[in-house]
Amino acid sequence: MPEKQVELHHSDLERLILANPQIALHMLENNGRRLRDAETRLEDFAFKGVSARIAGLLLRLAGADGPDANVAAGYTQLDLAESVGTYRETAAQVLNDFKAAGMIDLSRKRIAILDRDALAAIDGE
Repeated sequence: MPEKQVELHHSDLERLILANPQIALHMLENNGRRLRDAETRLEDFAFKGVSARIAGLLLRLAGADGPDANVAAGYTQLDLAESVGTYRETAAQVLNDFKAAGMIDLSRKRIAILDRDALAAIDGE
């Protein structure tokens, strides 16, 4: 999802970093994370099919721990389709296939993961 954009003039940013070098470290960490995410997405587009891309996306959206560890909430089929570079209809068919196989449960803007191992196998992890 989109991140909030903040605009700073070069001189203001330079003063801020000189006054607090930790800010530069946080900026580098954030840029490194965003670059790794972009690289992963590009590799997925190049080497994985739609089912694998959707399976991987669901696993990332659901997270690994906490009370909603197995829930991807707040996303429409169109959101998912756009995130993996396919049509909404294709994403809907893949989700229905996952549901029929007992891997997920679908409801409005909520996907509960029932079988993480099966999705991970499709994703290629």
